[in-house]
Amino acid sequence: MAQELSNIDSNNSSFYRTNLSSFEKKLGNKQMQWGKRSLRGKRFVAYHRYFEYMANEFGFQIVGYVEPKPGIPPSAGHIEGLIENMKKSRPDGILVTPSYGREEAESLSKKAGVKVILIPQDVGSVPGTNDWFSFMDTVLSSLQ
Repeated sequence: MAQELSNIDSNNSSFYRTNLSSFEKKLGNKQMQWGKRSLRGKRFVAYHRYFEYMANEFGFQIVGYVEPKPGIPPSAGHIEGLIENMKKSRPDGILVTPSYGREEAESLSKKAGVKVILIPQDVGSVPGTNDWFSFMDTVLSSLQ
C-alpha cells in the first residue's frame, strides 16, 4: 500500500515509507507480545462463525455454535443439545459480539453455567479499541 500511495503521491513518498516502517516495527513487537498469550487448549462456543481465523492463529478451539448456519436462527432442538453439551464439556466461554447474539448467549449462560465473553467485532466497536492494535489487545485479553 505504501508503494502504491508513493506512486500516486510521490511528493509524500517518504511519509508513506516512514509510516510503513513504524507500522511494521509495532506489528512485530505486538506479534511477539500476543504470541506469549496462552490460548492453546481453550475451548469456546461461538454465537456464529466469526472467530475461526483467530482460533487458527492463536490455537483455541470453537467447539459449537449457537447459530449453526449463518443468518438462520437455531432450532429449539439445537439449543437444547448445545446446553447439554456445554454442561458436560464445560467450555471456557460463549463468544459473542456487542451487536449480535448477546441476549441469546446470556440465556444460554444461565442454563449451561458457562460465562459469556463479549468480543468487539471491529476497531472502534467498543471503547478502547481505537486502532487495530488496541482492538487485538482487547480481544486477546477477553479470551484469557
